[in-house]
Amino acid sequence: MQCPFNRALVLLLSIATNKKKKKKESIKVFVSVMSRSGQPPDLKKYMDKKLQIKLNANRMVVGTLRGFDQFMNLVVDNTVDVNGDEKTDIGMVVIRGNSVVTVEALEPVTRTQ
Repeated sequence: MQCPFNRALVLLLSIATNKKKKKKESIKVFVSVMSRSGQPPDLKKYMDKKLQIKLNANRMVVGTLRGFDQFMNLVVDNTVDVNGDEKTDIGMVVIRGNSVVTVEALEPVTRTQ
């Protein structure tokens, strides 16, 4: 498996090469790197709690967290898609981790030590 840093380095080098050739190209590079430890995010305290999850493209869902993994993929139950004043019940869903922007607890959460 190729390291994300190496892939980003190759992209940046190709951008630099294109600039030297004076090509008029606009290339945007977005790199997201998971923790090298491979440990799951600390979301245990949010299990079985009602959450508001903001996703990319200004989407938002509200539901109960039932599970997660090291990539921050989330299993959310009783999910409601919130779009302005419009709310759509979508049941149990799996949300891919790289689309999660923020996670907010809508009920009290106990602190873990």
